Amino acid sequence: YPMGLAFDTHGNLYYADAQYFANPDYRSRIMRVVIKDGEPQRIETVAEHIKLPNALRWHDGALYFTESFFNVAGKYQSGVYRIPASDLKAEKPVRPLDKEHAAQDPYCVGIVETVVRDRGSAHGKPEIKPDDPSPHIYTAGCDGMDFDHDGNIYTGSFGDGRFWVMKSLSNGRYGKPELLSEEVSCCDGICFDSASNRIILTAAEQNAIYAWDILQKKMTLLWANG
Repeated sequence: YPMGLAFDTHGNLYYADAQYFANPDYRSRIMRVVIKDGEPQRIETVAEHIKLPNALRWHDGALYFTESFFNVAGKYQSGVYRIPASDLKAEKPVRPLDKEHAAQDPYCVGIVETVVRDRGSAHGKPEIKPDDPSPHIYTAGCDGMDFDHDGNIYTGSFGDGRFWVMKSLSNGRYGKPELLSEEVSCCDGICFDSASNRIILTAAEQNAIYAWDILQKKMTLLWANG
């Protein structure tokens, strides 16, 4: 179940091996395709013991990825992880802590919680209650992710569509996630458009594309199709 992709500065390709859909018990990994002279040489594991790795980005000497599900009892949490290049070793893959201890994990740079909304008959879907333990898509958290000119992280939750920023501090550290918008119902892919200084994001449930203007702090619908 490969998902997000990213190249490092040496041209090696990383991808999220999201085995969550086959087995949610920490079977997912981050894989590296070693590239030499433009040709793939081998695939190796550089991080393991992961739930559902989704978006991948390479930024300022580190690999970042989102975890869409923590599956901690009584909470609908997800987060963003950062692995420095020096720790990405095939002979000793990075092994993040169990999600119950994510707040103490040095690789976890941010945690958000999905709000489970009532999607009753008005949405044509079964009603979902906050105490429903099943890991359905409406409890999914951090999905897409990208960085702006200042190194701030933007991510959005798939389950509730809430859109977040994590302000860059220093040395790979970030402030707590700040809520920017709740205008989208289901946030998926995200990329930074440097020319317009906007974050472009896909709204999966609405079949739409939105843009967040960083300076004006405003969300705009770019396109939608029923």
